[in-house]
Amino acid sequence: VFLSPEDVYRNRYTVCQGYVNLLCALIQAQGIPCIQTDVYGQFPIDSVGAESNVLNHVILEVYLEEEGRWMLIDPTWSSANRYQNGVFTEGYNLSRYFDITVEELSVCHKILKRKSPWFWYN
Repeated sequence: VFLSPEDVYRNRYTVCQGYVNLLCALIQAQGIPCIQTDVYGQFPIDSVGAESNVLNHVILEVYLEEEGRWMLIDPTWSSANRYQNGVFTEGYNLSRYFDITVEELSVCHKILKRKSPWFWYN
C-alpha cells in the first residue's frame, strides 16, 4: 500500500492514511495548518467498537483562518472507490464527508487522537 504523498500521487491508489497524507501535504504546501486525526470509524457506529478506542481510520482537520474554525474532512469516505480482492473499482465523489459537522461525523466516527498540525513534514 502506498502511503507517502509522492507515492499516492504517482500510483493513484491507497488506503485512508495515504489519502490523508497526500491531502495534508497539498494543504500544508499552501501554508494552511492541518491536523491528522486518528479515529474509530464504522457505519453505523457501534457502541462496542467505539468504547474499545481501537484506531482503524484517519481523517483530516483543516484550519480556516478567515472563519476561525477547524473543518473536518474524511477524504476516504468521500470517495466511493473500492479496492477489494486485488481489483480496483472507480466510484464517484460523495461530498457528504467534506466540511462535515461534529454531530454528523459522530454517526460513524469517534475521534481518538489528534496529531501534530505539521505531521507530515516534521
